[in-house]
Amino acid sequence: MFAPSSLDPREGPTVSKVPFGNKYMTDDEHRVNRDANQSTSHHAPADLPGAFHDEQGGLWFAKNGYYVVVSGANAFKEPAARVLAGKL
Repeated sequence: MFAPSSLDPREGPTVSKVPFGNKYMTDDEHRVNRDANQSTSHHAPADLPGAFHDEQGGLWFAKNGYYVVVSGANAFKEPAARVLAGKL
């Protein structure tokens, strides 16, 4: 995952240029994690499509056929997820 210099979703690299590596997630993997690993104590923001937190602290969301999990410091997960969602 990249660290943008700002959290403005209109700035920074396009989705095709972000170095995500070779990790791809399918709808089934997203659904299984949502159904079996969703946190009951931490709720995801409503403005992120299909978002949920897993028991390990990752923030998951789905948009336009992309299934994304953002991990890291709690203060940065939601802003980073919003930036990524804005670019999808």
